[in-house]
Amino acid sequence: FTTVDRNCAVVGYTVVPEKALELVPLLAVDCSFEKWDVRDVKELVYTESAAASESAQIVLTENLYAAAYGPQSPAGRPLYGTACSTGAIKSFRSRAYGLNGAVLSATGVKDHGAFCTEAESMLTDSPAGTSDAPAAMTYLGGESRVAVPSSGIAHVTLAFAGPASPIVADVIVQFLNISGGDAGVSAYSVPGLVGMYACGEASS
Repeated sequence: FTTVDRNCAVVGYTVVPEKALELVPLLAVDCSFEKWDVRDVKELVYTESAAASESAQIVLTENLYAAAYGPQSPAGRPLYGTACSTGAIKSFRSRAYGLNGAVLSATGVKDHGAFCTEAESMLTDSPAGTSDAPAAMTYLGGESRVAVPSSGIAHVTLAFAGPASPIVADVIVQFLNISGGDAGVSAYSVPGLVGMYACGEASS
C-alpha cells in the first residue's frame, strides 16, 4: 500500500510475521526506480492529474490549501501537476530517499527487540539521505475562486485551521454535520483543516 500527501509518503506491505524482516532491505536498501517504471508512472500521473482537474471536490480542496497557506508553503502548492521531469525525480531520489527523516513501523512480530536489532543491521548499508528541516507551514487564511460557468453548479466550502488532535477534529466535524445537516451542509476534515461544504444552482 502507498499513500502520498502534502506531509509525507508511506509505502508498506502486509505479510506473515516471519517474513517481515525480508521486506526491510526491499524498502530501504535494494529499492530502485527503473527507467521504464518512471516513464510509465509519469504517464499515469499525468492522466490522474487531468482527471483530478475535473473533480469539483479536488479543485476545491486544492484551492483551500492555496488560500490557507499561500504559495510559499509546501501546504499551499498544488498536489497535482502536469509537468515532472526525469531529472527532478532523480534529484529527489538521491537527495531525499534515505533513512534521515524516515520511520520504520511493524506490527505482529513476536520478538520486538530481535526484530529491531536485525533491522538495524540490515539498514547499515542503506543511503542516509539528507536531513533538511521541514518547511514552515503557517496558516494564513484567505479566499480563492475558480469560475466554471458552463457547469451550472456552485460549490462552496469554508475551512478553518484544524486542531492538532485528530479526535478534536472529528468532534468538530460531527458538530458541524449536526448543525448544518438540515441546510444540506456537510462537514469534513483534511490534514490541517476542518470545514463545511455545500453546492447548489449557480444562480442561487
